[in-house]
Amino acid sequence: MLLSQKEERGRRFTLALRAGIPVLILVFLVFFTTIYKGDTVHLSLKDGVLLAAITFITIYFIYS
Repeated sequence: MLLSQKEERGRRFTLALRAGIPVLILVFLVFFTTIYKGDTVHLSLKDGVLLAAITFITIYFIYS
């Protein structure tokens, strides 16, 4: 792979991260408000997997 191709992929990835950060913050805030119970946060395995999947999917589709 050429150096210019690597640099372009790096630029696209950083652009995807910058575009995805507001979306991810919104997703985490929505999840936090739905799982916050009293003084503690109850995060089940299902919620953790869902957060990880949403994070991956958001970055993947913004990047591609």
